[in-house]
Amino acid sequence: HRFVEVFVDTPIEVCRQRDPNGQYEAADRGEIADYPGVSSTYEQPTDMDLRLDASVQGVDECVDAILTVLEERGVLDG
Repeated sequence: HRFVEVFVDTPIEVCRQRDPNGQYEAADRGEIADYPGVSSTYEQPTDMDLRLDASVQGVDECVDAILTVLEERGVLDG
């Protein structure tokens, strides 16, 4: 069994701006209970294999970083 933990660490403000379904607004209105970062605490991982910040890294850069880790770990053939 191979497991690689990837943490996409994106600021809450960016998540709100990119929310196409209005879930953050619904959570603000109390329509969604226990929404991480709004109505419940979000606990960031402490021992991730890879941390990405999608507010500064583009999709292609994030994909390349993930593929690199998977190749380094022998999950994918390089």
